[in-house]
Amino acid sequence: LGDGPDMPYRGNWKSRYVFRPLIVGQFVKMPRNVRLPRPEGSRGPRVFPEGTIEELCVTVDEYLRRSELRDLPARMHPYFGRMSPWAWQRIHHSHFEHHLAQFAL
Repeated sequence: LGDGPDMPYRGNWKSRYVFRPLIVGQFVKMPRNVRLPRPEGSRGPRVFPEGTIEELCVTVDEYLRRSELRDLPARMHPYFGRMSPWAWQRIHHSHFEHHLAQFAL
């Protein structure tokens, strides 16, 4: 929901001005095997917070509420630079499609 620290920007002019419009605009599919940089000092597999389905539902409800109120901040993408909530929604949509296609769904 934009509450944590931004990841450092590690992109370049091509990632920001060529690939970002193509992927966020959904003109091309998300490429395969792209790894995002890890936070400084991080080693090993990425660790995500543990939680219950109920906690996930609360988080999703909070996201939807804040989205309707247009109360979500622009956030830094490590390759595409600062992105609006609308751009994040588009890239998440592409990301979901990318993974669903892997399982032929």
